[in-house]
Formats: sequence, C-alpha cells, structure tokens
Amino acid sequence: MKNTKAVFWGILIIQCLCNNLGFAQFQLESHLGGNVSLRYTTYSENRSVNMGKTTPIIGVQAKILPIYQFSPKFGLELGLSFNQYGFSQYSPNTEKRTSLWFNYIGIPIAGRWQINKAFQAYLGLNGAYLLDKNVSNEMNRFTLIAETGCRWNYKNFILSLSYNNHITPNFHFVFINEKINQRFHALNLAIGYRFFG
Repeated sequence: MKNTKAVFWGILIIQCLCNNLGFAQFQLESHLGGNVSLRYTTYSENRSVNMGKTTPIIGVQAKILPIYQFSPKFGLELGLSFNQYGFSQYSPNTEKRTSLWFNYIGIPIAGRWQINKAFQAYLGLNGAYLLDKNVSNEMNRFTLIAETGCRWNYKNFILSLSYNNHITPNFHFVFINEKINQRFHALNLAIGYRFFG
C-alpha cells in the first residue's frame, strides 16, 4: 500500500512538472551581503543562571542559487550558502565584552512565489554545517535553519531582505543544574545578480 501511494504521488508530481514544461525557466542567481545576528537563550524552568547580556553583531552572507521556475507564479530554488553568525556578550563576572563569529556552509531549499515582475517572496529551510574547527563540544556541528524573505529585481539586479531562525540549537549545555539551549537568528540584506533566466 505504501509503495502504491509513493508511485501515485510520484506520477502526479511528474505530470504537474510536465504540464508546465512549456513555461519552465532555469535561472541562476548569486547574492552577497551582510546580516545582523543575535543569540537568544532558552532555559529550564528554574532559570537560576545569568548568562550575561548579548547584543547583535554584523556578519557576512553569500549564496549561489540555481532556480527552476516551473510556472509563472511558482518556482523552486536549491543552492549553496555561506553565513556568518555571532554575538557580542558582556560578562558581569569579568566586566568585559567578547565578540564571536561562527561560519556555516549550507544547502538552502525554498519555494518561491512570483508576486509580479519585480517582486518575489520565498520560504524554505537550510541545512547548515559549522566550518570552525576550534569550538567547544557544546556546539552542534549541524543545524537546521528556517528562512523567509522577499526580493526586488530591476533587470538582472536583485535586492534581497530575509530573516533566518535556527530551529535546532547551536549551543546546548548544562550549567549549575540548568539546561540551556542557545540559537541564532538573523536579519539579512544582500544584493544579487541573475546570470540568465
């Protein structure tokens, strides 16, 4: 029964794509920009630990996006991304501020909606891997990121605004019997160029 359902859905998807082959467009875009990221913390019920105050920090973002536009309104993008997230933290114990950056390479996949000729919106996920070697065991190497955003294009030039929220924790540890998870979220602004499509 499961195999029958899988075959049915496979045939249905292929048929939908084939019905749109007359319109199908392949595009390739590159994006380069920056982000403002912040680490936020979730505690266990007691919350007896003060982790210090964190403030946003600026990082770098880059993407290569092959795009399959299978209808006038809808498309699919699957690419390669580099994102730099971090935070600046003031420690009440040392009375010093420390700034840290972490570098991730990821594979974003998203559905996109062509609102009109100039505007697109998209929503998707990014499976990312932490590139930095000298990090503590409290950091997860892999993280899953939800991303939504919009783009405005003029001819082949693109302006992109997006928001990233890490679904899985970047840090997880126990401190003074307190279970602590920490995640990044970021606001991204980038410019891009569409090579063809």
